[in-house]
Amino acid sequence: MFVETALIRMSSLTAYPELVRELGADPEPFLQRVHASEAMINDPKQMLPYVSLIDLMECSAEELDCPDFGLKLSNKQSVNILGPLAIIARNEVNAYSAVTKIGQYMGYYSPAIRLHIDNPANGQSAELGFNLEIASRPDRRQIIELSLGVAFQTMKMLTRPDFHPQRVVFSHPRGLPMRQYRNYFGCPVEFNADRDALVISSEDMLHPIDGADSGIRTMMENFVSEAINANSLSFSDVVKDLIIKLLPVQRCTISMVSKYLAVSERTLQRRLKNEDMVFENLVDDVRKDLAWDYLTGQKMRMSQLTALLGYTEQSSFNRACQRWFRRSPLKVRAEATADADHKVTG
Repeated sequence: MFVETALIRMSSLTAYPELVRELGADPEPFLQRVHASEAMINDPKQMLPYVSLIDLMECSAEELDCPDFGLKLSNKQSVNILGPLAIIARNEVNAYSAVTKIGQYMGYYSPAIRLHIDNPANGQSAELGFNLEIASRPDRRQIIELSLGVAFQTMKMLTRPDFHPQRVVFSHPRGLPMRQYRNYFGCPVEFNADRDALVISSEDMLHPIDGADSGIRTMMENFVSEAINANSLSFSDVVKDLIIKLLPVQRCTISMVSKYLAVSERTLQRRLKNEDMVFENLVDDVRKDLAWDYLTGQKMRMSQLTALLGYTEQSSFNRACQRWFRRSPLKVRAEATADADHKVTG
């Protein structure tokens, strides 16, 4: 997958609505900007573009006048946002092997994230580092502070509640008073470095994890490996996923999809062409598939169905149905209902 168009699991927004409400705002308008909803956050199959998550974190911090938004959100999250990766981590022998496995399988959560973990050999301190492999978003302090904050919370869970790193380094300039960083991480914090990382003692890295079950770990590793292989999305798959999200809000244009994927329209067209795809044809195919599912499987009003497919006029949907199925939407629905009734009575 092209990393700049990578997706991330919606679980990355765990506790986001709660925090926004605590700050006196309604989370839904913010979530709608990335074509998400609060209900989607708990759905393990739901994903969103990583660049959309970056933008959401930045605009939330600015519009809610909360410059420490990323750190505040990380304080409400834990390794559990990683789903099955959290189960693998909890069943490793020590913290080092746990975070190593998280790094190994991070593609399940998002291919845009890379972890690097030093081997805590010979009693030396080790670094748990975070690389965000997206260069198109220069303003990303909130997502980086969120990510290192979650890494800090994860180490607490894997070691002991009073765990603190020896040092934290950020690649961005300081964005908050130093005391806020020190109070959160409980250690010296540096800025304008060449990396983003927690520096951790070898003793903490090698801290054993009580109750580890190798059988559970192996089972979850097999599940995650299969999921990664099954969900190795092509560029056109990523575009198709965005089309499905953008159709209901009447904003499914090539310029809008390009914006969400942080590529130019020309680049989007070129990459689709490499997969023998054309954007307009992809939109039409998605509409056709969704129309068939809606007409044959769901009893929604025709006006609602038309809007979900991104049409502003019923007549436009009618013409599309004639082209796709050689009959009207009402005829498609009537035939599907008759077939279902025949199966029941037959």
